[in-house]
Amino acid sequence: MSEQPVTTNVSSDDKLWAALSYVFSPLVPIILLLMEDKKKIPFVKFHAVQSLAIGIILIVVVPILAMFTFAVAQSSGSLCSIGLTKPTRA
Repeated sequence: MSEQPVTTNVSSDDKLWAALSYVFSPLVPIILLLMEDKKKIPFVKFHAVQSLAIGIILIVVVPILAMFTFAVAQSSGSLCSIGLTKPTRA
């Protein structure tokens, strides 16, 4: 069984694209996955797919957590003390 050699020749351009894919997720990872020359480089493809998944998860999870946090703060009345809502009479 012959193993294929793993190339570790990662250029600084590839590292830059990988870093940018996390910073500007999910836009840059989609662009990277559509670029034929970048899609063929395993290092760039791995980071593009990973940052795309993280970006999509954050787009879904962060608003849900924000709504939950706001609802808990609203129900406890802590938003009234800083003037964001009017106090309700009991």
